Amino acid sequence: MASTVFGGVATFTVGPRGCEGRTPPLSFSTYTLKNGLVQPFTSQVAFAHASGNGATYGAGSHTLRAALPECNWQSDLYIGQSQLSAPHVHPISGMNVGWDFREGNVCAAVPSPSPTVTPSPTAVPSPTGTPTVTP
Repeated sequence: MASTVFGGVATFTVGPRGCEGRTPPLSFSTYTLKNGLVQPFTSQVAFAHASGNGATYGAGSHTLRAALPECNWQSDLYIGQSQLSAPHVHPISGMNVGWDFREGNVCAAVPSPSPTVTPSPTAVPSPTGTPTVTP
């Protein structure tokens, strides 16, 4: 099996043509790197899984897709079912077939919206002597 992982897309080819066998279950998942780096693996947090996770594949070319976080991420194509954490933390239950990552970026924090402040109405004297309320 030959594979390529680029961002949130994993492609792999099972062959040769006419191959009777099938792959073991394959999955593709993406992870947020909380500390901005690929290591330690325990700091990765599952972000998304491909809809075809855990399927087996026969001869031909196949593509799996999963959403990516906006900043630091890792994407893994691996043997096994979807994992809740990085597949290589659990080497017995899964083995990486291909991966890609983006690390070390300074991620801009999303600013919280400021509360809207509505000024209190104030009384302003009018030329006639009757106060006028303005917002």
